[in-house]
Amino acid sequence: MGLLSVLTDRKKRFAAAAYLSSAGNVLLAVGKFCVGLVTGSFFWCVSALYGAVLGLCRAICARVHGKYYSKGAPSREGQSRAGAAYTLIGLLLFVAGVLYAVYSVSIVGSPESYDIGRIPAIAVAAVTFLEIALSFRGMRQMRRDYDIMLEALKTVGLAAALDNLIVVQAALTATSGGGGYADWMGVTSAVVIAPAMILGLYMTVRMARVRNGGYARSMLREAEKIAGKCGSGVRILGFDDDFVLPLRLLYESDGAPEDDLFAELCGRRLRVETECLGRIKRL
Repeated sequence: MGLLSVLTDRKKRFAAAAYLSSAGNVLLAVGKFCVGLVTGSFFWCVSALYGAVLGLCRAICARVHGKYYSKGAPSREGQSRAGAAYTLIGLLLFVAGVLYAVYSVSIVGSPESYDIGRIPAIAVAAVTFLEIALSFRGMRQMRRDYDIMLEALKTVGLAAALDNLIVVQAALTATSGGGGYADWMGVTSAVVIAPAMILGLYMTVRMARVRNGGYARSMLREAEKIAGKCGSGVRILGFDDDFVLPLRLLYESDGAPEDDLFAELCGRRLRVETECLGRIKRL
């Protein structure tokens, strides 16, 4: 992967960033674990383990994307492997999120506290909010590009930002009150990490529906509704493969102007690719 191609290709930039962010997660996890050992705070050790899981997820994204997406659109086999990796990442996010939330609730009533200073905490908070905003934007863009690996990468980035938000919350609460923060932090940490946990569950359930064909059937019904609203002269043939993403909708057309609107709406609303296989013969 040449430097020029990385700088000019948005997808390659994200793939290269996955390797760097994965290494960054591991280094940060090691640092948190060391802080936990020095201060005797189990909170930092749990946060370190969660960060290590995120690093593993990013490494999976980088590995699969580099193997199957680096030379353009992947084959159907590559898309199937990407789907399996997508499911694994979703499971890791969900299980790690559940364990993090359970621990967060369990520390209610604990006197544990650690202070990193107000100015560093505020600086980390600003970076964290920026990372959350960029993660949401990146997830929306990647879904429009039919790239589930980069979508997964941005989801992991959001989970990392939420983890950083918990760390910031711990630091700011500790610096503002002079005392333990566990009662407040235990509940709010569980609430903050919940979106990442829910997204992990969504990824797992979504790919399970793809694997059993349920997702394709649902999208086919929606495509038929769009065709009816557009009044287009199309005959929907189905998907070329119901069990991988992105779905590719096959149809025949009588050449009406509304058919272009049908294809556009299917791509924008359903996030499926469309392919017209020919003209419908009219008697």
